[in-house]
Amino acid sequence: MKDDKKIKTEKIVLNGLVIAGIVLTLLAVLASPFIIVAIIKAGEFSALPPYTWILTSASVYACAVPYMAALIELKLICSRIFTDKAFSIGTAKKFRNIGICAFVELLVFAVDQAVLCSMLMGLYYLPVFVFIFVCVVAGVLAFAMGGVFKRAADIKEENDGIF
Repeated sequence: MKDDKKIKTEKIVLNGLVIAGIVLTLLAVLASPFIIVAIIKAGEFSALPPYTWILTSASVYACAVPYMAALIELKLICSRIFTDKAFSIGTAKKFRNIGICAFVELLVFAVDQAVLCSMLMGLYYLPVFVFIFVCVVAGVLAFAMGGVFKRAADIKEENDGIF
């Protein structure tokens, strides 16, 4: 009985964390144009062209799409963890999708940086190398987890066929 209660608590906490991440991301994305305008008007960025906030906001929105897709896939994985579908081909595909989202995020970010840097006179304040490292590691990790879950699903199918 204690194990069932512990599993239920873990499920609630895990799903709550992922939902909180999705909600906080949505709030950040919705608030980003206002924050960007405030930063641009505040100080050293006030000399930039007036369309700067539009480009920067569009960049934030473009980067948010694959990130949100990865968070939604993670939510779907979390809902499978405490069921008998945890080690299935569907879970492996969801990890693969997260890996694809990480690499798409890297590509979108690189294009955004190239466009912003060329249009805004070399403005380059973002820690690009850290972001690239995080995206590559997240993508490789997600692909590896997808492979592990696919192999586990194959073993599970083999064992189910024996009994």
